[in-house]
Amino acid sequence: MADLPTLRAVHALHVAAIPFENFSPFLGEAVPLDTASLEAKMIKKRRGGYCYEQNGLFKLILEEMGFGVRTILARIHWMSSPQDNPR
Repeated sequence: MADLPTLRAVHALHVAAIPFENFSPFLGEAVPLDTASLEAKMIKKRRGGYCYEQNGLFKLILEEMGFGVRTILARIHWMSSPQDNPR
């Protein structure tokens, strides 16, 4: 069911089961973002993923459950003020 309690539960389970990790680039491995690759890495191989992988998989799961999902792009500006990064 696509409701708020379900969303909260699925989100909590996702972050508890699949850790954040970004080893692939350091190991010289490709980081494909297609559905089969995301499922193979994070579900079948039980590895974590970095932000694009995590969010891509979570988006697929939510859509499969009937949630409407809109993706947006964000960027971290470490140790900077809003005045340093105008929109």
